[in-house]
Amino acid sequence: MVGSLINELVYQIAARDRTGPGAAVRRIAQHTGYSEATVYRWRRNQPRPSAETLERLVQLGWSYGMERRWAEQLLRYGQHPNAAEVLLEHYGPAQIRQIPHNLPPPAYSQFIGKNKELSRLLELLSPTKAVHPIVVDGIGGVGKTTLVLEAAYRCLRVSRGEVVDPQTPSFDAIIFISAKQRALTPYGITSLPGGEAGFQLRHLFREIALVLNRHDIRRAKPDKQWEKAKDALANQRTLLIVDNLETVPESEREAILQFIFSLPVGVKAVITTRERIYSHAQIQLSELSEEEAIELLLHEAGRSGVSLTPQEAQRLYQRLGGIPMALVYAIGQMALGAPVDFAMAKAAAPQGDVARFCFEESVRLIQDRPAYPLLMAVAMFPKRPLDEAVIHVAGLADNLVGQEELVRLAKLNLIERKDRRCRMLPLTREYVLAELSRNPNFEQEARERWVKWHVQLAQRWGGPDRENYHIPFARLREEWENIRSVVEWCMENERYEEAKSIWMATMRFARLDGEWETLLSWLEWLIPAAERRGDQRTMAYGLNLKVRLLYLMGRQEEAREWAEQAWHMSSSAGTLNRASAARLIGCLLMRENHLKEALDWLRQGLHLLEGDEKEEEEGEEDRRRLRAAIMSHMGECLIQLQELGPAKEMLRKALGEAEAIGWQRSRLITQIRLALVAIQEPAGDLNEAERLLLSARQEAERIGDQELVAFCKRFQADLAMRKGEKDQAQQLAYEAMTLFQQLGMEWEADMLRRSLELYEL
Repeated sequence: MVGSLINELVYQIAARDRTGPGAAVRRIAQHTGYSEATVYRWRRNQPRPSAETLERLVQLGWSYGMERRWAEQLLRYGQHPNAAEVLLEHYGPAQIRQIPHNLPPPAYSQFIGKNKELSRLLELLSPTKAVHPIVVDGIGGVGKTTLVLEAAYRCLRVSRGEVVDPQTPSFDAIIFISAKQRALTPYGITSLPGGEAGFQLRHLFREIALVLNRHDIRRAKPDKQWEKAKDALANQRTLLIVDNLETVPESEREAILQFIFSLPVGVKAVITTRERIYSHAQIQLSELSEEEAIELLLHEAGRSGVSLTPQEAQRLYQRLGGIPMALVYAIGQMALGAPVDFAMAKAAAPQGDVARFCFEESVRLIQDRPAYPLLMAVAMFPKRPLDEAVIHVAGLADNLVGQEELVRLAKLNLIERKDRRCRMLPLTREYVLAELSRNPNFEQEARERWVKWHVQLAQRWGGPDRENYHIPFARLREEWENIRSVVEWCMENERYEEAKSIWMATMRFARLDGEWETLLSWLEWLIPAAERRGDQRTMAYGLNLKVRLLYLMGRQEEAREWAEQAWHMSSSAGTLNRASAARLIGCLLMRENHLKEALDWLRQGLHLLEGDEKEEEEGEEDRRRLRAAIMSHMGECLIQLQELGPAKEMLRKALGEAEAIGWQRSRLITQIRLALVAIQEPAGDLNEAERLLLSARQEAERIGDQELVAFCKRFQADLAMRKGEKDQAQQLAYEAMTLFQQLGMEWEADMLRRSLELYEL
């Protein structure tokens, strides 16, 4: 028992100091003069702390606001010989004040998560903070009532004298009034007594009269009850809590708010609501973090006798998000005998009890307003969309109206807004997507606008990787999850032209950003779709890209198989596609050390590009880009053949071509290869090699191209080895190898492993 009480102290210290249990254990060890290992043994009840140590633990617990009950139990179970004296020294005489209150029993056994918000609420309740009312808002089921009740009970214990805690304010009376009409249980949604009749201002006055024993309020005429209730509240330090204000009819809600805003400063009023209300003191409650949600799930499972592993808890969080009510509901279903997958599916069901309880009423309030299509439009985006995108997809022509209605959705806590973007919780999105499916005409029109928006976005920010390509590509990265969902929808619905347009615009970004698996999955659909439509050029282009991706991933055999098919297909798909296929075959042969054959294929690709241009539909820039790439590869191949003079000449031509068309990435790659020539030449200019590599690396780091950074480090390692700096060479090679591994470039990573072995000889 002593061990569990010390555990309570650990978690109290962690919560107050906003640290983890490990830091709390260190705090206890420092205070008692023992090691952390000893504290861990105390937590397992072996051995029992000495009387002196128990006194120090009580002193520490008192300073962190532990209740008198905790100290009494610790001293009793620890068999302290003078427990009464220790309690008297720290907690004073056990005198319990009678505080009038009507707080309902909490529906939880342990408050988990939201400690920052709890501290903020207790701070606002302090008499030094002259603000009221305090508004706690958030979607249904997010824990507003739980937070307020936890704060109220802490205030009650301090007010009674059960706990000494300078950080928690005390009150002479605490009044809790709930307008909640429904409750969610594992058996479903139930109506609460009196909920259907609707909460009114007179109910508020009646509850004040009952708790404060002021029956004159109820007996007074209606027009006099207002002032009498205010006077009654002001006669002592009173905490007034109005829970679930959003369920009150609008006319009565205005009257209740007028009454609360008219209360004197000495009265602390707290309102919980799903709808945001303006106040100088607001606490907006959002979902629990992953760590907090898993802690809540495991705690509720233990309390309910449910077997739940941490891995299952994580799955529940990933499916349901951090809405406490949904998590507790899922555990409730498991307590009734449901398997974890069934409980998870039922808690997440768009038309299930949780979704209806949390969102049904809020959505009903906007069904006849422009906010309703806006809400459905937000749900169509898997990741936070821009306000302007949502307004466009919803079909609202007036941007001002759209902005006003987005504010309305945020007030109802159906969305969150930040940095001109909207965010929707996963469970909210599930519910709203079901609403979308019930509006097929709107969905059809909205999907058209949704697709068109992303096609235009991709074409605006995508395309070739020109100078400072990291700037437009950063915009694509911000929208990538949304872009990906549009392409997948287009593929599912056989929208070939739109899927192709987005793919063509974004494939260079996706290739450079490491989205290789995404591109491969798209190509699995796009290549046969192009073949069915007789689109030979797109099919050949897709095959070449597939070969390139497999080559980068080190899947050499697969790449060779597809390269043969790409070469065969390219005969009827234009010169650029054929030259590109020749280039890829040359690169694959270089890896297999068939260097002369590789050089022949690269020369063939270059020769194709220098033929008749009139037959080509592609632009001159594409032709020159491919020419620059092939010449750079030829320079690489000549380096491996140790024909360093011709290699240098070819690379200089490639560099000039890349610079002429402003192709930054090709320029940097070629610059790196020129540095390698200088490193390998017997009388090479090592200073020039160092300058080239340092310049390329600095530019690559500036634009965030980790692939180029890795290549720079790889050849900087060769340079360091050439200069006899073995330790530096090993360090750079290791860093390059690690980067290649992170990028998924296994062939390059393997090459670096072999280099490291050579460096160690």
